[in-house]
Amino acid sequence: MPASRPLASGSEENARAYDEDDERQRESFDVFTTVDVDPGRAVHAWELPDKGFGAELAEAAHLRTLNVGFTERRGDRVAVAGHDRHVTRFTVCRHCGAVKDVRDDRNGSRPERLHQGWCRARASRGDRHWDPIELYTDLETEAVRVLVPVSMFQHEERLASFKGALLLGLRRDFGGDPSHLAIERSDMPNREGQGRRRFLVLYDSVPGGTGYLGRLADPDRMRAVLEHARDHLSRCHCVSEGRQACHRCLLGVVDRHEYDIVRRDLAIEIINGLLDEWNPQRVHTVAGIDIGRVEESELERRFKAALQDWAASPGNDDVTILPAPGKNGYDAFELRIGTGPDATRWRLDEQEGLTTSPSTIPDFVIHRLDGRSPDIAVYLDGFQFHASREMRHVIREDCAKRAGVRASGRLVWNLTWEDVEAFHKAVSADIPRRPPPRPLLHGAALSLAQRAHNGRGGKPDLVTIDRNAVQLLLDHLRRPELDQWELLALAAVAGGFGGSGTATPVLREELGAVLQRAVEGQPFTATAPAPGSEGRAVALAGTWTAANGLPLVGLLDLADPQAERWTCLAVLPDDDASVSSSEHRARWQDWLQWSNLLQFLRADGRQALISATSRAALDGWEDLHIAARALPEAAAAAPVEPAPFERPDRPAVGGDQPSWPVVEISAAMRDELELLEDDAVRTLVEAVLSLGAPDFVAGHETSDGIPLEAAWPQQRIAVLPGDVAVTAVDGWDLRTVAGWRDHEHLRQALEERS
Repeated sequence: MPASRPLASGSEENARAYDEDDERQRESFDVFTTVDVDPGRAVHAWELPDKGFGAELAEAAHLRTLNVGFTERRGDRVAVAGHDRHVTRFTVCRHCGAVKDVRDDRNGSRPERLHQGWCRARASRGDRHWDPIELYTDLETEAVRVLVPVSMFQHEERLASFKGALLLGLRRDFGGDPSHLAIERSDMPNREGQGRRRFLVLYDSVPGGTGYLGRLADPDRMRAVLEHARDHLSRCHCVSEGRQACHRCLLGVVDRHEYDIVRRDLAIEIINGLLDEWNPQRVHTVAGIDIGRVEESELERRFKAALQDWAASPGNDDVTILPAPGKNGYDAFELRIGTGPDATRWRLDEQEGLTTSPSTIPDFVIHRLDGRSPDIAVYLDGFQFHASREMRHVIREDCAKRAGVRASGRLVWNLTWEDVEAFHKAVSADIPRRPPPRPLLHGAALSLAQRAHNGRGGKPDLVTIDRNAVQLLLDHLRRPELDQWELLALAAVAGGFGGSGTATPVLREELGAVLQRAVEGQPFTATAPAPGSEGRAVALAGTWTAANGLPLVGLLDLADPQAERWTCLAVLPDDDASVSSSEHRARWQDWLQWSNLLQFLRADGRQALISATSRAALDGWEDLHIAARALPEAAAAAPVEPAPFERPDRPAVGGDQPSWPVVEISAAMRDELELLEDDAVRTLVEAVLSLGAPDFVAGHETSDGIPLEAAWPQQRIAVLPGDVAVTAVDGWDLRTVAGWRDHEHLRQALEERS
């Protein structure tokens, strides 16, 4: 079959630009290049271990440069090479190649004049035979593919800066400008983690290549190129001029659209990190290099940037964060939250080692400067390096290290990439907002937890426990009273336990087996004591499941139920089948979130075991407070009468039983709850709905125009937003959340008026 090629033509008169008219329209086009490397022809690959950097020679790289249409016009969103692209295409006559929409034709040229005189579509009154097309060029050549230690955070800035440094180093190494060499970006999914593998592809623009690039794939030659680049950047005049870059360094080699994002300091930082320990090792391909460490370091950088942006965001006038002298070359900051006598001051030290058992180096350690509070060890966990199937042993190591930190009297705070990313995006948005919540409880469990918390008079609102983990940490730094945070933990455990409907009395002789199965992550059964039996129940046990499948176990010591001596076990399944499942990642995130809260169970007789099933033999149940109740001498020393077992739909926290049963909230009311903008109002209304309250209306207004966040018009009862003053309206009972005190008072008012 003979080869064919496209032909486009147009009128020279139509294409000509006349100087008499200064009103010209400049069009821009969406042009990008994709790179395909034949795995069978990728040779001489090497890496720097644990740095996410390496290179290989691609003897045959396929580059396609695509022009998919106009940048400023409306088009389709199409996935191309792993990215959503804005595709408008060009409309071309299939007979003569005339292009219909290359310029604005508002002056009224007739469409048929775009065609050639001989085109059959010119005289047609029907279908003009226009086809949408994209344009591309195809090049197969030699290339060096370089994996760059950049995954997600600041990837545009860091890639562009390193690209400029590489071009500078090449010029110095070649002794001139190798005009036949060019650089393109490329990326591919990192299937083990949440980021992408980022590449710079240095290719020969001569089809087939000229043979120059083979030597650049050599690690010694690459090292020389990077050293040349660092030397040039360090000595550039813009260093003393206080500029990010200039035409003498990066701006002289990068594309125009990269001028605003390249930074000399970023390029030097990346190069220093690579040259610090240059120990190249041969690998099969750079596409298989582990970038888990890259994600870890990016997560630390993003956490610091998120704190800075949070402190600078509107509404945080009482927050300051300033650099402080660090240790061993690492950063340190001083954080002040609040004003006057209520202000708290903290110091954040990066990579501070702790001599716990076993020893550990958290990403940050937070020390209080203005009073006495436990130090906080902050761990920033990327999924790939801490919980993926290949790294399942790290789960066990993390359990041991963090248990040692908690045993030393310190607190542990776990943050994932998703936690930090969601927080950073929220506080750095054009209009800063709260990051999306991470609910620990819902439905009946949430309403029971709210009731338990209100009954104890806890100061932080219960919605605090559902906040993003970074926001939760900052809330703790603002109000570090441990007793109040323990009340939050107690409410969460009581709510989960009471809402599960699994409350089961446990005999003394059964307690050991129940605890053993709990630390192994196995379901347990217990037998209620028969009437007249000599066996006495020593604990009440219950299980519930977090939003993403994490099993939790709670045991209440029945020696004195009103003392609320809870033991809670959060044991993550980490066997091979569990970590290979699609639910593992979300379950792991739930485990970290619950761990941040459960560690506040610290009073006498209260305890949390935070572990993994693989550590069942090491983190046994014998050292738990509740384990003493399994010993015969303990039972003899503290005999108790069989306690009245609480109904499964309420926690053992005392108080009167609601007259309305716990019910499932309807889908319509769930939708109405989503319309409430005030988190405190939403929690209050959800609690009374779960107790059977009538349907409410979000965003109602009285006849006098008073806005009501949540209203029951028939009962003439409403909840006002927190910033609305209470106004007397004939027949209406209007109060803020604080005015209603808790959902029990609101429930009683609704019941009286129903």
